[in-house]
Amino acid sequence: MTVNSTPLWQRLIWTVLFLLVCEGALRKWVFPGFQAQIYLIKDGLLFVAYLAFFISRLPAGVHLKVMTGLKSLLTLSLVYFTLQLFNPNSPSLLLSFVGFKNYLLYPPLAFVVPYMFSSSTDLENKLRRYALIMIPFAALGLVQFALGPDHWINGYLSHDSENLRQAAMFGTAEFTKARTSGTFSYVSGFATFLTVLFCLGVGLATTHKWRISGNSWALLLLGVTTAAIFTTGSRGPIYGLIITSPLMFFIWRMGGLISLKTALRIGVALAIVSAAVTLIASNAIEAYNYRAEHSDDPIVRIFSPVTEAYGVLFLAPVIGAGMASTASSAITIVGTDSWWWLQGVFVESETARVLQETGIIGFILIYAARAWLLIKAITLGIQFRTPIYVAMSGVIAAFFTQFAVGTVINNPTAGIYYWFSAGLLFAMYRLEVLEARAPAGLGTHQVNKASGARELARPVGASGQLGIPLV
Repeated sequence: MTVNSTPLWQRLIWTVLFLLVCEGALRKWVFPGFQAQIYLIKDGLLFVAYLAFFISRLPAGVHLKVMTGLKSLLTLSLVYFTLQLFNPNSPSLLLSFVGFKNYLLYPPLAFVVPYMFSSSTDLENKLRRYALIMIPFAALGLVQFALGPDHWINGYLSHDSENLRQAAMFGTAEFTKARTSGTFSYVSGFATFLTVLFCLGVGLATTHKWRISGNSWALLLLGVTTAAIFTTGSRGPIYGLIITSPLMFFIWRMGGLISLKTALRIGVALAIVSAAVTLIASNAIEAYNYRAEHSDDPIVRIFSPVTEAYGVLFLAPVIGAGMASTASSAITIVGTDSWWWLQGVFVESETARVLQETGIIGFILIYAARAWLLIKAITLGIQFRTPIYVAMSGVIAAFFTQFAVGTVINNPTAGIYYWFSAGLLFAMYRLEVLEARAPAGLGTHQVNKASGARELARPVGASGQLGIPLV
């Protein structure tokens, strides 16, 4: 391997980000008889990536000083969830190990990703390249919506057989269309993916202050993802983006990235994108509006993570019913046809499920880490001065807000993107510090080469000084 070649652990992480998008297609259409095996591939690759990163003995980075709070919370989580493996309320030790993986496999990305970028230019180029490659996967939703609900491309994954089950509908005979899932197994994964792509497109467009020149691909990404979101019928992404947009603007404004002129450009660009979306996805918008009007109360839906968790607080065991005890695969793993271990308590939101599975201590550890990350995204975003860092901090903070009480643990798509975003946040901090310390005129590659000298610390592999929970 040459000095300038991409390290194995980096290539594995990028592979996981691509496999995450293609996994559902492989499970649904290519190898339906190997659903579980394909599902676990990305987890195996991540574990190998962590191991390869650890033995590479990179010098610990300057960003670690701002990660102390997260490191402490994840260390406590590692200890507590290790003890949870032996929870006497759990119906199965194997199920507990599955839950241990669900809770702790993805957080180490926050400590590994900061070393994946060498400069602000490198970071922007890699994010832009990923976004461009993902556009066709987002656009598949438009193709699926145009086809009938009984078409094989609209089938959902079925755990009961190798046959696909019919997709969910928009709920009316007038709109005989399927809620699309793209290359994902279910709607939830596709909706999360589209939310991430939209945020990425907004961040890239904001970096260059929404100028048409140089932003055409970012604007195309915004148009395609917005249209595709309507085809999923999911209200969460639309409501979430609207609710968190003031936070994005606040960070951009405080970071000196947004002026009145830029705000006007954003308005014009969004008007153009909206017109294009209305033109190409008018039927999807109509079906979406119908479903939004005839589904449950959105206010009740928004507050359900809080109300359900409060209800479970007085019903669940103090130490919980066991990790993954509410997972959809629990029945199969335990080998029974009833949920006897839940004692008749069934909830939907992840906040309530975390409380039911791990008890009040596990609940506090999980949501304290999410709150810490949200606050850190806001504070760092205000402090940054590099345009790409300010722009991406704004969308990361918005994403963290949307998933503060959203499904992250039981949604691998959200889990991987969530913790990759956390790593991206600290990568930007690391790079801004190093670039600020670099002598005038020093090139980006020289800055990166000099970073080892500027980040004098024990190597990553020395007694785990980087602080990565090895799970």
